[in-house]
Amino acid sequence: MKQINVTLVIFFKELKAYFRSPLFYSLSFFYTALLSFQFLRSLTAFALASSNPMMAGQSKNIHQMVFMPHINMVYLIMLFLTPLITMRMFAEEKKERTMDLLLTAPISSTQIVMGKFLAAWLALSFLLLLAMLYPLSTGLIAEFDYAPVWGSYLGMFLLIGLNCSLGMLASSLTSSALFASFLGFLFMLSMLLIGALVGSFNHPFWSALAEQLAVVMHIQDFFNGTIELTGIVFMLSSILLFSFFAQRVVESSRWR
Repeated sequence: MKQINVTLVIFFKELKAYFRSPLFYSLSFFYTALLSFQFLRSLTAFALASSNPMMAGQSKNIHQMVFMPHINMVYLIMLFLTPLITMRMFAEEKKERTMDLLLTAPISSTQIVMGKFLAAWLALSFLLLLAMLYPLSTGLIAEFDYAPVWGSYLGMFLLIGLNCSLGMLASSLTSSALFASFLGFLFMLSMLLIGALVGSFNHPFWSALAEQLAVVMHIQDFFNGTIELTGIVFMLSSILLFSFFAQRVVESSRWR
């Protein structure tokens, strides 16, 4: 119980820091402005296509024409946004020498990592919640299947968690926030680019391995409205793995 309480103290401390940060609100403004422009553009194009008599015989799917471009935009912005949010998790602590206080306090490295990670994940999930309001508000003027929408945002929620763990790992490796942001972006991009290796191997074993490790392959099922247990297990396992790596880096700093 004491370990949980300590983790919660770190969690709330970090969460308050995010929502008091001018950087967080600046990024949020940029984020919502881009999403609003893109969503209104896609919705207008869908409305024009639906009212066009020339396209009366063609299938007009609001999920494919409006929601998927919106979710892809969220996906793309988060790729750049997450490293900027997570870059200070440990790098700033090291730069200001407050990391030494954390390491000498009666707090385990696991508690530190868990508190910081959950705070970053929740802060970014708040931005994801803002993005979710766009398709949900469309339900007031149009009827559509909500299953692909819920599946897509569940996939994005898990992807944000994975990217947070990668950003946290990057921040634990350096005392420079800018370098942590760049390193975190490379980590996240590398995880996404594994999908490009699928089919490039002649040997079926390596091709199958690349497919299993490809984040894009797992996320695509969520975007299509299909929630597979293997995808959830992969994402959660990856989050735990990279969080464990960050915990080991923090723990190693304790003994230097």
